[in-house]
Amino acid sequence: MTWRDEKGLTLFELVIAMGIFALVAVMGLQSLTATMRARDQLVDATQETGELSQALSLLRADLASMVPIPFAMPGGGYEASLSTGPGAFSISVAGQRHLSAPGEPAFHRVTWRVDPQSASLERFNWPTLIPASPGLQTPSITHLRGVSQLEVLIYRADLGWVPLQTDGATAFSTALPEAIQVAITSSSLGRITMIETFR
Repeated sequence: MTWRDEKGLTLFELVIAMGIFALVAVMGLQSLTATMRARDQLVDATQETGELSQALSLLRADLASMVPIPFAMPGGGYEASLSTGPGAFSISVAGQRHLSAPGEPAFHRVTWRVDPQSASLERFNWPTLIPASPGLQTPSITHLRGVSQLEVLIYRADLGWVPLQTDGATAFSTALPEAIQVAITSSSLGRITMIETFR
């Protein structure tokens, strides 16, 4: 009987092979983790950019549709066509048929505001400029998250850019300002400024 001298792996060679395999596995895992993290960041950035684009498009459409018609508040009294409050502003708009039911007039009241609790930019509207009851107001819809501040300035030839005030020299109930500037401060995007001119 003859014994064949069969050569296999020694213990030392086996340990080195396992070490190389472990090193390759760790590098692959790190690469996979980095790729997944980059994908998540890209998805978040895409979602944030989409929200910003939609919010700014809607805001620009509202500003472009502004009309100098006062708003008759349901409890009595009137608000100027362009009015402001803490972290909010309201405008009278016309021509946005998607806000009306068929056959209804196309004049509406739109309000943009920052909700301090959720740090979000919200929008709601009234289906008419003369609502019969407070219940006609639509629910608020969040359009942008991470918003801490909303500022509105108007441009007047005699004063330049001034903060909008609903009483006094900058109140507009029968005329629009020459331009309006809306600035939104976002925690992740910084300050975003939009200007709409009317003349």
